[in-house]
Amino acid sequence: MHSEEIKNTIGAHGIWKQRLRRAIESGNGDFTVDKIKVDHQCDFGKWLHSLSSDEKNSPHWHNIQQLHAKFHIEAARLFELATQGKQQEALDAMLIGGDFARLSGQLTMAMVKWKSTIT
Repeated sequence: MHSEEIKNTIGAHGIWKQRLRRAIESGNGDFTVDKIKVDHQCDFGKWLHSLSSDEKNSPHWHNIQQLHAKFHIEAARLFELATQGKQQEALDAMLIGGDFARLSGQLTMAMVKWKSTIT
């Protein structure tokens, strides 16, 4: 694994969050609550779960995997709100101070920390 891979996956997750936001705003998209809830369907998750056994033995991997799974559960909750006609509530919950932003920030910081340990 290279630090460039981690940088790219951070970017991929940012793009996914933008897609989620647009889906919440518009009330449509290729998302479903069940698809969002699963943490290995987005590009970031596919990459994370495809790493070698040695890489998965890293304490960084375990922390990131747990944060990523929690992030997807929260994202699914927000999308579900939007599908129930509570789009503004879902969008408000994405703002700084909410669980979505907190988990997203923790995940990014954990990835940056992991990246700093790779030469």
